[in-house]
Amino acid sequence: RMREVFFNVGHDLIEELSTYRNIRLRAKEVDELTRILVRYTVGFGLIEVLLQDEKVQDISINSPMGELPIFIVQQDFGNCKTNIMPTMPESESWASKLRMLSGRPLDEANPILDTEIKIPGAAARTSTLTEPLSPKGLSFSFRRHRDKPWTLPLFIKNKMINPLAAGVLSFLIDGTRTFFICGTRGSGKSSFLSACMLEIMRKYRLITLEDTLELPFSAFKKLGFNMVQMKVASALAHESSEFTATDGIRSTLRMGDSSLFVGEVRSKEAIALFEAMRVGAGSNVVGGTFHADSPYGVFDRCVNAIGIPATSFKALDCCII
Repeated sequence: RMREVFFNVGHDLIEELSTYRNIRLRAKEVDELTRILVRYTVGFGLIEVLLQDEKVQDISINSPMGELPIFIVQQDFGNCKTNIMPTMPESESWASKLRMLSGRPLDEANPILDTEIKIPGAAARTSTLTEPLSPKGLSFSFRRHRDKPWTLPLFIKNKMINPLAAGVLSFLIDGTRTFFICGTRGSGKSSFLSACMLEIMRKYRLITLEDTLELPFSAFKKLGFNMVQMKVASALAHESSEFTATDGIRSTLRMGDSSLFVGEVRSKEAIALFEAMRVGAGSNVVGGTFHADSPYGVFDRCVNAIGIPATSFKALDCCII
């Protein structure tokens, strides 16, 4: 809505200015100038231009501002160095907008801000660091979301899994098995989770729980899924008025017969998720993603780092992918 208002106001201002300066502009040129004006006022400047490129996957902006260019990860060429040099006023503007859009703090007490942004033609997950955690000032990371969600046939087409593995997964999900998808950063855990979710029959309700919205909720809605999206406090936030992931998981157990999916399990919320798996969440699928490099890594982290009793694993009918 804010973009729409600024576009209308900016359009009128540019038309008045061109008339005053006696500069002839076509309607198409006025529209283009207005979009640029909106991009550099209420938007994110050249970040939006980069994110609107479907082949740009990651954007890294490192401190100190004005000394290092923007780095990107491009689908065809991998890691690339751009000729874009961000300035300090730009970075401060981005940080202010991210604080406003997310409603989360970014200051010395909370030097990390994880959130998501939606701009015309793209959506992305973003992480922002500031002092004292980032001694040289603000740093940003943007990860672009895929426009169309991943599916198991698409994973097969890209030779990431074979048809037999996809069939086994579909069979397990149809049998309401619980599962964890584990992997390292950027390995495609959330993408694979969304592909597995598409295998659930549409007569069942899906509940997703994330601290940063990554699962393609809008795409699922367009496909006619009965779906509820929940957002909880960031696992890295010290003090927040938002509900914790543990509270969110426990609340879903009171929401009737539903399949539960946790976007990312990092810490103590694993205990509540395991409880949901043990009771079966209404005999439906319970799943989530987990930062670990192997199935044993999930076991080791849950038992040794989080403190879940090893006997809890024996009580689970769980598949770790």
